[in-house]
Amino acid sequence: MIKINEVFKMENIYAVMILYNAGNEINETSVKRVLDAANAKVDKIRIKALINSLEGVDIEKAIKSAVVIEQPKVEQKIEEKKEIVIETPVEDKREDGAKGLDRLFNF
Repeated sequence: MIKINEVFKMENIYAVMILYNAGNEINETSVKRVLDAANAKVDKIRIKALINSLEGVDIEKAIKSAVVIEQPKVEQKIEEKKEIVIETPVEDKREDGAKGLDRLFNF
């Protein structure tokens, strides 16, 4: 079994989906323009292969029959962190003038 993203880059498939949903013609030029607009790497060979593989495909039917694989839900445990502050008395040996400045500037 060949995985789609090994043969066709997902950004190419997304470009096709954008064009399809917008009702635009799906061809090499239009896919390239979408990729250029998104600053994505353009690989002309892969685009050509994708366009050729879509020949005769009913995209609406393919979308409806696509298998969707859900990602397993991961429960996140949030640990509550408690901060313990221990205040120890510090003897302030500064002069009274310096203590007043500390109070003025909230030190």
